[in-house]
Amino acid sequence: MEVRSNRVQNTHDHTLIVVDTSNGAARALADGGGFLHLTASGRRGGAPLARTPLWSPDGRWVAFIAERQGHAELWIVAPQTGRTQRAAALDGDVQSFAWRDDASLVVRIGTPRADLARIAERDALFGFHLDERFSPMHTPNARVPDDAAGARLLRMNVSDGLVSQADPADAARLARDARDAPHGTERRAIVRPIGPFPDASLPVTTPALMRSGDQIVECTWPACRGEVVRAYLHEDAETIYFIRRDNYGARMALHAWNTRTQDLRLVYATDGVLATCQLGAQTLYCLADAFHHARRVIAIDLQTGQDRVLYDPNPNWRAIAQPRSDRLDVRDGAGNGSFARLVYPLDWRAGRRYPLVIVQYRARGFLGAGISNEYPVLPMSAHGYFVLAVERAEVEAVHRRLPIGEAMTQTEQDGSENAVKLAAIAIMLRTLDARGLIDTDRVAITGMSDGAETVYAALDSGWRFRAAITSSPPTDRASWWLMSDAYRNELRSESGFTPPYDPAPPWNAWWARMISADHAATYETALLMNLGQTEVLAALPLRARLLEEDMPVDVYLHPNAYHLKPLPSQIASIQERNLAWLDLWLRGRDADDAEEPGRAARWRALLQTYDTPR
Repeated sequence: MEVRSNRVQNTHDHTLIVVDTSNGAARALADGGGFLHLTASGRRGGAPLARTPLWSPDGRWVAFIAERQGHAELWIVAPQTGRTQRAAALDGDVQSFAWRDDASLVVRIGTPRADLARIAERDALFGFHLDERFSPMHTPNARVPDDAAGARLLRMNVSDGLVSQADPADAARLARDARDAPHGTERRAIVRPIGPFPDASLPVTTPALMRSGDQIVECTWPACRGEVVRAYLHEDAETIYFIRRDNYGARMALHAWNTRTQDLRLVYATDGVLATCQLGAQTLYCLADAFHHARRVIAIDLQTGQDRVLYDPNPNWRAIAQPRSDRLDVRDGAGNGSFARLVYPLDWRAGRRYPLVIVQYRARGFLGAGISNEYPVLPMSAHGYFVLAVERAEVEAVHRRLPIGEAMTQTEQDGSENAVKLAAIAIMLRTLDARGLIDTDRVAITGMSDGAETVYAALDSGWRFRAAITSSPPTDRASWWLMSDAYRNELRSESGFTPPYDPAPPWNAWWARMISADHAATYETALLMNLGQTEVLAALPLRARLLEEDMPVDVYLHPNAYHLKPLPSQIASIQERNLAWLDLWLRGRDADDAEEPGRAARWRALLQTYDTPR
């Protein structure tokens, strides 16, 4: 499914594309419509609904989720003829689906739309009781009715569109990954955790062959053990091809393991990302991207390891000037490792120091515009900045040993989660300074979600940057009250988490460390926040405190936006605004906005006030 931003309609257009694996010829099969929110139990975070198309077992049809008048519908298309039709008339939005056989599908749909409309209408007229269906951090001014409460599992026939009730076997089929071997197969490839801590947050994993009767054959080669992300059983029924992530995700490698002879060989390696792969007789087909190019469809020859591009949705990309880039690998004193991509200024000249912008919290694959698509790396380079795209560091010893809940509790309580991330960034900054590349007085840091938490942790700890930009709010006491009752109770029961007004340790120390508004007096950084409507409330205490301290701060609220901003107009405006903020604080250059004529003057006043000796 190809997705393109439509600035005119302010949505994301989805088109079903089929690519000929012999010659790479691509053609559009069907219109998938616009953006669809992923909604779970009445909660939204701005992420899109997963819409992976699936071929029927006999290859006659492709089923896909299409947006029609704001609803998620299931459609099918015959690739040979182009015949496209709605699979069936359903009264609820499609959430997921799978093929049962050549002629029928199993589909999960949400609460009937008519019921949802009646709930929304009644809420608007009469108000509603605050219960678990209301969470200010996920729904701005109302509640999103729980589309999962009335979810149903149905079976539908392709030929006539007839719908019937699904059975338990259908439910099991839907729960399985569509790429796994079908029921009845005597052998299949799996990825399983091994070692003394198989339930750990970051377990060591290995590929294995599962035979009928649940007999398992594991690969014992050292190269098989690590972060194995996917395994595929070849049609010869004895060779497993598996993808392993190395160097904290800086490298992905494809290996071939013969389960009979135990031979192992490296087939292919890349500094990018391989995703949604499909195994053929002689070829592995993948969506692939790397830090210097966006996602493409590639074919990897299983014998030679040679790759070729089958389909590039952005053919003009190769004409864009590509700045130099390096990789930095770091490891702190406790053995926690990470890496970063350093992108040079497009006009870089040796012997000069340049401003630096830090982008978080992933550096795997195509850098684009950061994890939230709000921090455009190549335009920053073109503006004359070094860009350091940082991969999040982990407290490895803890995550290799404890389950995720226990690991998160421990690293949150002792502060080590943020400490290791800041330690990695500190090492990188010292390295770049020692190499004579950056001007340490002109460094900016950015981040959303976990990356924003790292920004606030640095500022709360007294780090000084010339500028900072965040896409998510800081932790505040209000965060406790903005949670749903169920989530508060879950935190209490699973980790003993206590509210900000409870003086008892150990969580009282966590609140004292994490509430950014209480540390505002130590801030020495110009801060810009671009926030969704559901998250702005938690940022207002810090904003008020910084204003009282005469510190430069500016906040933008994006209506109908969540943790992620779903509209192209929102992303475009934020990217332009972020570049302008960086240019002001790192290079002293004004840039006004046609949609906001007074911005340059307001920001210039912030700069002059901040730079005036007190």
